[in-house]
Amino acid sequence: MDQQQYKVSSHKMTRYWVFAFGVVALAAYMFVLRPSSSTIEWRNDAEGAMSEAGERRTGLLIWFTTDSCVFCRMMNQSVFPDAGVTELVERYVPLRVDVNEQPGFSGRFGVDAIPAFYVVSTRGEVVSDASGFLKIDEFKSFLQNAGEKVWPSPSLVTSSSR
Repeated sequence: MDQQQYKVSSHKMTRYWVFAFGVVALAAYMFVLRPSSSTIEWRNDAEGAMSEAGERRTGLLIWFTTDSCVFCRMMNQSVFPDAGVTELVERYVPLRVDVNEQPGFSGRFGVDAIPAFYVVSTRGEVVSDASGFLKIDEFKSFLQNAGEKVWPSPSLVTSSSR
């Protein structure tokens, strides 16, 4: 290969890597970094959320997360905006807990992986938990199964408790 061919080949490889990097950066933005379109109103005050759950006589859905959790951001982008998920979440009092900001609270539940989800009954008992990235159908199933333990009446599991 002469020097002229090497320069042309090298230039093509540079363009290829710049293009590949651009595609990866765009994918990262689309699936992880873009702002959430979720309409779920996550509470941030644990005591207030527990009090609200007691007043509404409903379960407390706790989402343990951190700002640096990639799978948490993916759920925020691809799972929580789903209308069916939002409807199910709103039957509970949703509480978002950053494990870095509230390590004592997350320690009470023995959280060892994030994202983690706990459903707590009106009696203060954990009735269901899950951790890791959950797809839309998996998360819906988790919420429905937990609802059967929180609300013994099937009519409350299938209709909004508000």
